[in-house]
Amino acid sequence: MPPMWKRVDIIDHALLGRRMVDWTLNRRPRPTTMDALVADVAGALAVRDRTKTTTFGGFIDTPIETLLFRLPPASMIQQAETTYTGPGLRHRQLSPAAILRR
Repeated sequence: MPPMWKRVDIIDHALLGRRMVDWTLNRRPRPTTMDALVADVAGALAVRDRTKTTTFGGFIDTPIETLLFRLPPASMIQQAETTYTGPGLRHRQLSPAAILRR
């Protein structure tokens, strides 16, 4: 079973890369809805289980000097803390990568 946080499957890296270049250089209109995104990346990217809560948040343009962190939902971290900090685990530190591998 794939992790709950994985929202897409990359089918064709090269095609997805070309779409990203086209969007970045304004050679192609950027999708503004989930339906438009899915249509534009057809064959390159598959969005998992669109019937649930996954929405399209748009694009983020940042200068190269800007460091951007995408934080996970607090509920995901709370669940991990509950799972991995029970009795006997209190002093054990796990990296996010180690938690996600479990």
